[in-house]
Amino acid sequence: PYAPYSREKSSIESYRDDVEKYVKDAKEYAENAENDKKRIDNAVEAAIDKANKVVEEYNHRVEFGY
Repeated sequence: PYAPYSREKSSIESYRDDVEKYVKDAKEYAENAENDKKRIDNAVEAAIDKANKVVEEYNHRVEFGY
């Protein structure tokens, strides 16, 4: 938002509304980003778990032959 050029009440109110919307949108963006990070972290953890299970299965087959 840009500060108004005049001190008229309507300009100040419009500016206030713009600032409030900007802050609301910024908070929503930050919340969405945090949720994205959580999903990414969960996907990374799942991929690591899957890889570890494959290695564990491989090691088991090599050690015990089945």
